[in-house]
Amino acid sequence: MIEAKTATGDTILNVNDCYLFETEDGSYYVHHSQGKLTISKSLAELENELDPDRFFRGNRNFILNLNYFDSYTYWEKGKYILHSKQLPKKELVMPRARMQTLKESLEKNLSKSTTPASLTSRPLADSTENP
Repeated sequence: MIEAKTATGDTILNVNDCYLFETEDGSYYVHHSQGKLTISKSLAELENELDPDRFFRGNRNFILNLNYFDSYTYWEKGKYILHSKQLPKKELVMPRARMQTLKESLEKNLSKSTTPASLTSRPLADSTENP
């Protein structure tokens, strides 16, 4: 559970229902079906509390819930962009050095997942990937 601020006050969210945690301009946010909400916990605190088989720290600015991960694309200069259907306009840039860790986290998450098969058929490789 995590406490978040809404327009009408504070609420408690189940972290498994949160798509993404991010920092932007010195503030911390969670992306959820209720929208983008402010949280008081830092990403470092969250990283220590969240299940590492379910949540992935892509860079210093975001932690992605792997249950909402869809695909990735090689971008440029050794970077990748992670995609999520819940966040269609969000470009989550990740360094190439994190790719192996992402793949390992996805494999662990898929083995623990109880989601329908249609959600678990995520690619572990990208055909546009440059070595």
